[in-house]
Amino acid sequence: MTMDLWNFNKATLQQSLQKSNEELPDSILKEQAEALGKKTDGLVYGKISNMKYELKNRKEKYTMATMFDIIVPKLESYRYTLFIMFSRPEKSYPVAITVGRSITEETDKLTPQYVCKNKKDFMAALKKTLSSEEVTNTIETLYLKALKS
Repeated sequence: MTMDLWNFNKATLQQSLQKSNEELPDSILKEQAEALGKKTDGLVYGKISNMKYELKNRKEKYTMATMFDIIVPKLESYRYTLFIMFSRPEKSYPVAITVGRSITEETDKLTPQYVCKNKKDFMAALKKTLSSEEVTNTIETLYLKALKS
């Protein structure tokens, strides 16, 4: 018989999966990406992608960059990075969010607009970002251009 010293099993992992849909920033971002597509009938939708992140000065604690991109299929699959969330894959929080900057701009020095220590902070930052006038205008413009093409 094999000795099992782990403190979890399939049932506890399934419970964690259910909790993650409500708690994890990545799950919340995916939910918002889907909501954008539904609100625009798929003319504009969100896409979440992850990549390993490493700062040149290596002082930051974040090792993963999650891009929230807006995609417009009718405009040659135009892609616009709305914001980037920086995190550590093994932890839910803290996360840092930069808005309106590319990943290449964040390799020398991370300059987040938000640092979220918990879900409450994250939801407040996400709501402020997604409901901002700038983001609303961007979505409206892309939606109208997609309708006309």
